[in-house]
Amino acid sequence: MKDWSEAFSALGNPERLRLFLLLVHQDEAGGLCVCELVEALGIPQYRVSKHLGALRRAGLITNVRTGRWAYYSVACSQPAKDLSTFLREALPASKVAAELEQLRESLSLRVNGHCVSEKRRGRGEDA
Repeated sequence: MKDWSEAFSALGNPERLRLFLLLVHQDEAGGLCVCELVEALGIPQYRVSKHLGALRRAGLITNVRTGRWAYYSVACSQPAKDLSTFLREALPASKVAAELEQLRESLSLRVNGHCVSEKRRGRGEDA
């Protein structure tokens, strides 16, 4: 019961719910990095990182490190699986359509399946 309580508590924050929804609806991407989530949600990196930490502690998401990047995805825990299934039906992708469109754009810029920084995307200084 504690797992469920922690999961519901984590999703009680609107930004964390949107973040989890993006991970649910983009699960086939093999994980999303913080910079991709920052761009999609339009909130500062420190808040995205804080929310990701809360979702991870609640057992809803997991991350895999590849070099300097961490890719986040929905966890394999029972609450995460069940909530993911429920949210796909209760809050369809149309609820986060603009964010998903931004994510698709970010994912199309990946090199060899890996995120590239703002600098490499040509939006900042040279890499």
